[in-house]
Amino acid sequence: MKYADNIIEFMQQHPGEDFRMVAIIRQAIPPTECYHRVRIGVYRAMKALAGCGAVIIRPHRASRGGYALYRWNEK
Repeated sequence: MKYADNIIEFMQQHPGEDFRMVAIIRQAIPPTECYHRVRIGVYRAMKALAGCGAVIIRPHRASRGGYALYRWNEK
């Protein structure tokens, strides 16, 4: 996972806060990289971190136009 280290470092610095995907992407990438490619990579990293229990994903409440929130799981 290319962006997992940046995501883990960023989210551990802010425990207990909910983040939208766009905030995580802005912290994970240099501004010169392709946004679409990075968004997919960050999404995959977040799914893997959620699978092992490190991240909690709260799905959006609206059926359309909503956004999920991501939080570092403090065990």
